[in-house]
Amino acid sequence: MAQSKLAQTAGIFRERLPAAALRRHLERVWTNELHGPAALQIVPDGCIDIYWTGSRLQIAGPNSEIVTAAFEKPADLFGVRFRPGHATQWLGLPAYELLNRHPPLEDIWGRRATAGLSDRLRDTPDASAAAMTLEHFLIGWLDRVKPPDAIVDATVAAASRAGGNGTAIVRSLTGEYGWSERTLRRRCLDAFGYGPKTLQRILRFQRFLQLLSERRAPLSILAIEAGYADQAHLAREARRLSGQSPSMLTSELQR
Repeated sequence: MAQSKLAQTAGIFRERLPAAALRRHLERVWTNELHGPAALQIVPDGCIDIYWTGSRLQIAGPNSEIVTAAFEKPADLFGVRFRPGHATQWLGLPAYELLNRHPPLEDIWGRRATAGLSDRLRDTPDASAAAMTLEHFLIGWLDRVKPPDAIVDATVAAASRAGGNGTAIVRSLTGEYGWSERTLRRRCLDAFGYGPKTLQRILRFQRFLQLLSERRAPLSILAIEAGYADQAHLAREARRLSGQSPSMLTSELQR
């Protein structure tokens, strides 16, 4: 098996905005062409994906730790990434039941709902065209999807702000919306798979990865801009969430 790499660096990775009708729910549509055996490191990002493995549709549940997906031969992967907290309204079950799991979509929606779609995707040789087919299928499901819990966008907005910490976010949300900490945590587990403090850590790490991929700057500066107390804080979190040091991540993302 090939050496494991971050999913976005292991093949020819592309992403784009979803169809306009889905932008309230989806963050990105992506494709990844693997030209040989690969082991993809999937780091926590606060999201849930539905993706095609080359043979079937699977769910990439919310991750609280790094997950490795192994492919023994070339594959054209593609998928849709839901906005944080939005997938549960589509899948019909709480996010904590999918934590660190990659079950087949048919296990959740049933074979009858997914068989025809899987056949169409299998018969479409081009990953970009197949991704559009998946989007069109989801558009057909829009009238079945309930609006997300009111906590979702408020929590994501609070957790996405640079600076602060998880305790401050909990205090802000419980004070503003009148929720108890227990209620806040329960609703976050349903929507995200973990509590607001974990969500804040994950979104902060994703903010660092985005900064790292956009420009070259000393890690000490990127750490502060991403919301870490200092470079040592960044290093600890990078190891916890990706299994790599910031310098190793730099080597992968800034080739």
